[in-house]
Amino acid sequence: MPVLLLGLACNPTVAEGPEEEPRVSALNDSLQSPCRVEDIVPGRLGSAPSELTDVEGTLFFLATDVAHGTELWRSDGSRQGTRLAVDLTPGPAGSEVRDLTGVGRMLFFVRDTPEFGAELWKSDGTPAGTSLVEELFPGPGQSFPSGLTSFGGLLFFTATTLDFGTELLRSDGTPEGTFVVKDIAPGQGSSFPRDLTEMDGLLYFLVRDGLWRTDGTEAGTVLVRRFEPEGPFTEPRLLGLTRVDGTLFLLVRFDQEDDEGPPRPFTLWKSDGTTGGTVLVKDIYPGPESSGPGDMVAFGGRLFFFADDGIHGSELWTSDGTERGTVLVKDIHPGPEGSPDLGNPIVVGKAFFFGADDGVHGAELWKSDGTPEGTVLVADLYPGGFGSRPSTLTDFNGTLLFSAFDQVAGYELWKSDGTGVGTVLVADAVPGPSGLFPRELTVVGGLVFFSASSPVSGNEPWRTDGTAEGTFVVRDIFPGFGSSFPENFTAVGGSVLFFAGDPLFGRELFRSDGTEAGTVLVKDIRPGPLGSEPTWLSGVGGPLLFSADDGVHGPELWVSDGTKRGTRMLQELTPGVRGSFPFLFTRSGATSSSSPTISPPIGSGGSSPCTSSTSALRAMQRKCLPLLVHRARARPSGGLQVGSTSIPRGIGSDLPAGRLES
Repeated sequence: MPVLLLGLACNPTVAEGPEEEPRVSALNDSLQSPCRVEDIVPGRLGSAPSELTDVEGTLFFLATDVAHGTELWRSDGSRQGTRLAVDLTPGPAGSEVRDLTGVGRMLFFVRDTPEFGAELWKSDGTPAGTSLVEELFPGPGQSFPSGLTSFGGLLFFTATTLDFGTELLRSDGTPEGTFVVKDIAPGQGSSFPRDLTEMDGLLYFLVRDGLWRTDGTEAGTVLVRRFEPEGPFTEPRLLGLTRVDGTLFLLVRFDQEDDEGPPRPFTLWKSDGTTGGTVLVKDIYPGPESSGPGDMVAFGGRLFFFADDGIHGSELWTSDGTERGTVLVKDIHPGPEGSPDLGNPIVVGKAFFFGADDGVHGAELWKSDGTPEGTVLVADLYPGGFGSRPSTLTDFNGTLLFSAFDQVAGYELWKSDGTGVGTVLVADAVPGPSGLFPRELTVVGGLVFFSASSPVSGNEPWRTDGTAEGTFVVRDIFPGFGSSFPENFTAVGGSVLFFAGDPLFGRELFRSDGTEAGTVLVKDIRPGPLGSEPTWLSGVGGPLLFSADDGVHGPELWVSDGTKRGTRMLQELTPGVRGSFPFLFTRSGATSSSSPTISPPIGSGGSSPCTSSTSALRAMQRKCLPLLVHRARARPSGGLQVGSTSIPRGIGSDLPAGRLES
């Protein structure tokens, strides 16, 4: 049962009376024995508190109860001081709120309403002090604020305005103090700033072809380095801006248009915030080949990543930002083959975890503290050469949650504190050697949502709070032995959005707050049992983008904020019922005039079979993992443009009802 836990409420030396300032020492002591502050919703379902945000000593969070739905709550750490802050939408329906961010004594957040759409709001924790900051995109449009970041006593964020497109904005909480910092792509064009990262008193961010920084003023918003094309018909791709102490790391790749080969791999760069100090870190695999660095994680003041130097295969590396300090951490699987199951590193507590195969135990769970001796096998869950094959590694409020296989329970949900004894089965939800097969673990506050299969309900959406009793199917969307096959779980505020199939509506977009009653259809895009067959849900950097077929326009690009009103077709790229079959997209780095470009996921090392050639597009629709593709544009012939490659109108016509299968 998800409940609100705060150390302050458990320390007997801290009074629960009003207005008493909690002592820091008392807080530190009480963290050793946390307990429940308030049981907002009695019973096993709980209130699913999420987005816990500190604002000058007051905790703000989202919680759901029967009377109010999902709303904004506040707490001072005591039972008496834990209460509803403001009932934004009176009644049990609740509000669509996300991205709680504290700036000084003010809480900023994004709220979606029928009147204004998704816009920026603020609150001081009282109903009178809670209001819309400004309608940045007047009329039927929405500004979709995202990337809310506190910097220099102000709020910085990305949003879309009618006059400037999608750019970097700042706000002091007043309409006159909320404006575009700099129009990087002049006019209605968009630079789509992303990865806002503070370092040494400046705010850094990426646009399509460069690294920028700002001090919050227009004059102080300048280009650090533009990554110029290496030759004709090449364009840069920038990903993964990561701060490690006083150094920024990023991955850079230069794509060649009309290149029939696999995508070029990324190279590791660093920056000290100056043009001259933005340089290639090290050529790990000298010559025409590349080490394909990827899966970067900041830990202990250093950068850790996986790379192949041509001698050890793909193994764990670290860098302090210097060529000399960029070294192999440990050769987990000695020899040129490397450890084939490396990937998905995630920091939990005082270590980071990943799956690896040392050639003896098979693919098992490993952890590292950044040293060779501290890089060790956590537990051999399935003894022998096959291994338990851990996947979907997820940080669930300080505990590692993952899926793994053993001979007794099959493929089930596990959790770990980083020790062999502390690595245990969460629940044997499907007794016997087959298992639940949990997939797509997605954290939303005090819950984790995932897709799983059982003999009773079929493949349906599940939830867990990390306990056996708190692990169960959320709702049997396709009742009986049928399955709704939920996928593409994406957290939005205190809810999760996903695709699922219903016998009455077909396959459509659904939303869940973790309760059966709160698991509902967002919008019946294509009325009737056929459904709109939505695919490729992407929630990076703002509203959710996906492909759907409404039965009139064919498969086209749609957008949703999780509400019926905010779910609409974004653009008809190819007029007519056949549609444009948009796929593999994200908002990151595109400009309003750019063609879509295909990039492999970080860590692919350029080994992905997906290419931008026309001959590979059908295979890409069927087989490729979700990559990164930017905004598409329609061609007069009715196809699409990918770089300089045309996608014929017939591509995808052999796929059923707009579904792009992977």
